[in-house]
Amino acid sequence: MKNQIILFLLSSIALCGCTKIVHTHQQVMQGFRNREDVAQRFGRPDEIMTRSGVTGWLYICDTLSNRTMASRAANDKNYKFETDSAGLKKAMVPQFSQHKRYMVFNFNSQGDVLAYSSRGVSIAQKKNNPLGTALLITGVAASVAVIIFAVTFRLDFSGLGGY
Repeated sequence: MKNQIILFLLSSIALCGCTKIVHTHQQVMQGFRNREDVAQRFGRPDEIMTRSGVTGWLYICDTLSNRTMASRAANDKNYKFETDSAGLKKAMVPQFSQHKRYMVFNFNSQGDVLAYSSRGVSIAQKKNNPLGTALLITGVAASVAVIIFAVTFRLDFSGLGGY
């Protein structure tokens, strides 16, 4: 019985790591619906290319870690591409330059994301799940209380399971 209690407690502690919501890189990329979403998260693109009514925005990530990408986003969070015609004009290129780490977003003429691609970059997100954490802690506490009660009063549960 003692070994089963210890195993239960260790399993309960291990489950505490399961109270985070994880969004994969792919899920985060799919969440960008238009230019405003992309500009709000990543700021001004490093390069812009337009062909056949499709506009591509390239974000160069060769020297940026994921942490730096997050701080770049925080610094550019109030960036409005509509009012940055000079900055966007400087970023216009006839063809994207080659990079080892990058993100590209392609937009139609209305500004909707048509496609995206990335290489060597992960923008996966972990978020806390306070409700899940509270439920897990409550469940573990209740289970521990039942076990302590059973051990303290030496209750016999052998007839319940049929074993």
